[in-house]
Amino acid sequence: MVKKYNLSIEDRSIFQISRPNLSPINIKIENKKDKNTFDLLSINNRFTSFFEESGTNIEMKSKENFFVSTPITIDQKINHKKKMVLFLFVDGLVDRSVLEKDNLEDIMPNTANFFNSGFDFRNHHVNAEWTLPSFASIFSGQYSHVHNLYHPHKIDEIGKSFKILSQYFKQNQYTTFQVGGNARLSPTHGYVKGFDRTIYRSSMPAQEVISNFLEHNLIFNKRDQFCFLQFVDLHHNLPIVPDFSVMSRLSSKVLASTLNPVSKQNKSVWDLKNNDKRTAYIQRIKRLDSYLNIIYQYLKDNYNPSDISVCLTSDHGQSYLSDDTHPLSTTRTKTIWLLKTGDKRGSNVQEFTEGVDIFNTVLSDAGINFDHNIDGKLPMACGGQNERSFSFSQSIYPGQTYKAVINSDHGRYTYETETPVEKNGVINHKNPIVKISKADNTKATFTEEQVKEIVINRINRV
Repeated sequence: MVKKYNLSIEDRSIFQISRPNLSPINIKIENKKDKNTFDLLSINNRFTSFFEESGTNIEMKSKENFFVSTPITIDQKINHKKKMVLFLFVDGLVDRSVLEKDNLEDIMPNTANFFNSGFDFRNHHVNAEWTLPSFASIFSGQYSHVHNLYHPHKIDEIGKSFKILSQYFKQNQYTTFQVGGNARLSPTHGYVKGFDRTIYRSSMPAQEVISNFLEHNLIFNKRDQFCFLQFVDLHHNLPIVPDFSVMSRLSSKVLASTLNPVSKQNKSVWDLKNNDKRTAYIQRIKRLDSYLNIIYQYLKDNYNPSDISVCLTSDHGQSYLSDDTHPLSTTRTKTIWLLKTGDKRGSNVQEFTEGVDIFNTVLSDAGINFDHNIDGKLPMACGGQNERSFSFSQSIYPGQTYKAVINSDHGRYTYETETPVEKNGVINHKNPIVKISKADNTKATFTEEQVKEIVINRINRV
């Protein structure tokens, strides 16, 4: 925040000004054509956008502090491998197999149609049970104990000692934009890093997210872009009253179950199986799919297939979809991951993938190198050297026991400490409990000691 600021526009650009108070901002603009002086009296706490030609000098001053953005150029200077890299993040979207559906068309026909020639990762598991640690892994390529975002009552900032996904695109001269309203992906948590523009409003609905995306593209359609869109419409308690198109498809019994408050509300990760919630959840998915089709159609109308890379993924599933109460259950950790990239034809990918793998897959697909040590691997289907033989998920939650799960073709292996995680995140691995659930008609491959070794090797990587 400043009281006085001078700005020189080198290339045709958009810049923004906001005043968090009622004091007018005096603005003097001088370019080759003319000179103008005026007072900005826009609504406080709202950004006003300006377009200026190259060679313009601007002087701004006010009695009180105000905000000025860095100018964003309108015209592209260099050409990239992809003109539009679009990251669609849907909070709480499970893989369709969790809903006992064989085909994505059954719940998301528009999404299935758009990604039908892309990569559909069918053995994808996220690395944590809830949004804060899980999405931080996706956007950093690192496990929770490395990126350090896992404490439910601390406001920690991502990327203090490493770059996040958006920063690599910004560094490579993409225009970067994000819009949404997920509380755990807020500017306070550091998710403004690397973004030219951020539009954040708590619990922003899909129609508003998409509208802002289209508005942005009306102006920056000549720039190569990285756009990150957050959708919270499937969240367990948003909105409290379902949207018209959702509740109009629910029976009175299901709707009553959805609306009636409970006396002791559990955290969503501890929700018990609830078929009424499942019914409403599927209708929410179908509604969101209809809105996502606006984006799909926009991309088809405005870009050549070879110029786009679109990733759609999630951070966790829903506990109420099964009787399994483990926080790292399949219904909680098996989520959707779809990737459509240019003319490249993909398929149903059966190799194991994790949330951390999305980071380098998106960068690799755009032809961008990264320079920090990560836990993610590039899937073989996308050009990687070797595939994972299992997926790894963990729960670091102060006050609760540390838990880890290994999912493989030959079974599911759970690991749990005897004592809770301390407030500072310290984990005591003395006397852990290991349980092995082998897959049907297979022989468990890992012994208890091997499971312990896998977990310790990963938790020691800092």
